[in-house]
Amino acid sequence: MTHVPEAALKGGGLLIVEIFDSSEKEAVVARVAKAFGAAPEENSEPSEEVVFGRSFATPSRLTWNPTTDQMTLRFRDATRNTDIRIDDSLSYYQTFQLSIIDAPFTPYFLVVLQISLNMLHINTTKLNEILRTASLAPRLFIETLGGLSALVSTMEPHAPFVSWLTVRVGSDHLKRLATHASSLKLHQHASMIETGPDSSLDRLLKEIPFRVDDPTAPLSYLLQTDYLHAMLGQVENAVLSGLRSPFVVFLTDNETISSLPLRGTPGMRLAAQVLPQASPFVPMFAEPNLVASVGLCLWANQRMLSAQRLDKEALALDTLPSTETKSSELIKALSQASVLGMKVAVALKEIGNIDRRTSEALGNLRTGNYASGPEIILFPGTASVREEGAVSSLSRVTQENIALTKSTLLDVEREISSLQRHVSDLAAIQSTRASLKLGRDVRLLTYVLVSLTALLVLIDVVPRVISWIGSMLK
Repeated sequence: MTHVPEAALKGGGLLIVEIFDSSEKEAVVARVAKAFGAAPEENSEPSEEVVFGRSFATPSRLTWNPTTDQMTLRFRDATRNTDIRIDDSLSYYQTFQLSIIDAPFTPYFLVVLQISLNMLHINTTKLNEILRTASLAPRLFIETLGGLSALVSTMEPHAPFVSWLTVRVGSDHLKRLATHASSLKLHQHASMIETGPDSSLDRLLKEIPFRVDDPTAPLSYLLQTDYLHAMLGQVENAVLSGLRSPFVVFLTDNETISSLPLRGTPGMRLAAQVLPQASPFVPMFAEPNLVASVGLCLWANQRMLSAQRLDKEALALDTLPSTETKSSELIKALSQASVLGMKVAVALKEIGNIDRRTSEALGNLRTGNYASGPEIILFPGTASVREEGAVSSLSRVTQENIALTKSTLLDVEREISSLQRHVSDLAAIQSTRASLKLGRDVRLLTYVLVSLTALLVLIDVVPRVISWIGSMLK
C-alpha cells in the first residue's frame, strides 16, 4: 500500500443498505420508530419534475437523526450473540442518519443508515480493514428490521454497504494522476497493455495515496473533471459478497469539495433520479447512486431466486391428468395452476416495470455512456485486460438477473397456460362424454316410459274389451 505524504484524508462515511417489499413499509416505519423512541424528524413527499423534456421522480423520505448513545445501544443489541467487539469500532463513528427512501413506481423501498466517520481515529494504512470492521455492527442492526438481504446473501452480515472517502491532494499530484490515467485510457480496448515496474499502470498505482480495495474485485478509475477524480472498487471479496460492498474514493485538489460534510445526505435526494430512471445531470459514480445501484442489484437477485422458486412450484404441480381423471381432481389441478399463474403474473408485472425504468440507466453505467466516459480499468498483477470496472460489473450483474428473472417467469407462465389448456380440454371431453351418456340415458328412459304407457293403456283397455265381449255374448 502506497502512502503519499502530501495527500490528506478529509472525510468519509458508510451507507448501510437494506431493501423491503413495498407492502412492508408501515411495519418497518413502526420498527424504526420503536428502535429510536421517536417518529421521523423529516417527512418529504414524493414529487415529479420535468427536465430536458423528460420526467424524473424524487422519492419520499422519512428521516431519523439518532444520537451516538442511541446507536451504541442498538449496535450492542444487534451484536449481543456474536463475536463482534463493538467497542473496537465506536471511535470510528461521528454522526448517524437513518432514512426510509421510497421511489415512486418501484415495488420496493430502501432503508439507508448513513454514518459519517471520524477521520481523527482512522488509520490510513488499514483502510480496508477499518471499513469492513466499522460496517459490521451497523449492518447487523439494519438486518434486525427484517429486510430481503438475508434471503439472498450467504455471507454474514447480509446487508450491503457503500463506503466513500474524500482525499485532498496537491495540484501537481492530481496532474500526475491524470497523466498516468489518460495513458491507460488510451489502451482501454487493447488486448494487451504494458505492465511492469515502470508502466503507466504501475506509475498510477504508486501515485494513488490510499488503497481501500479487496484484490479479488474489479478496481477502476474515473477522470471526472480536472479537479476531481474517483477510484471505485469493492471492500469485500467480490465472489462471497456478490459485488455488494462498493466504495468510491474522491481525489481532489479543491479544498471546498474535500470539506463537504456527510456527502451522502444531499446526494441521496438525487439518487432515485438516476435509478430507476437515468438522469443526465447527476454524476454516475457518486456514492448515493452506488446505493441505488446496489439496492437494485439486491432486489433483482432476490426476485431471480423467487422466480426459481415459482419454477419449482410449477414442476411440483400434479402430473398431467388424463381423460380418466375424476372431475374433482381436474378442478383441483386447475385451481392450483390458476393460483400459481396469478403469482407469476404479479412477478412479471414487477420485473417488467423495473426493466423498463432501469434499462437505460444500467446500460449507461455498464458502457460508460456518461460525462466522464467509461471506467479506466486497473488490474495489478496481470497482463490480460479485465473488461469491466467496479460500476459496470455491478450493472451487468443486475441486468443479467433482471433478464434471467423475466425469462424464467415467461417460461413458467407458458407451462401454466399449457397445463390450464390441457385441463380445460379434458374437462370439455368429460363434459361431452357426460352429455352423450345423458342423451343415451334419456332415450332409454323415453323408451321405457313409452312402453309403460302402452302397458297401462292395455291394462286399462283389456278389461273394458272383455266386459264388452261378455255383454255381447249375453
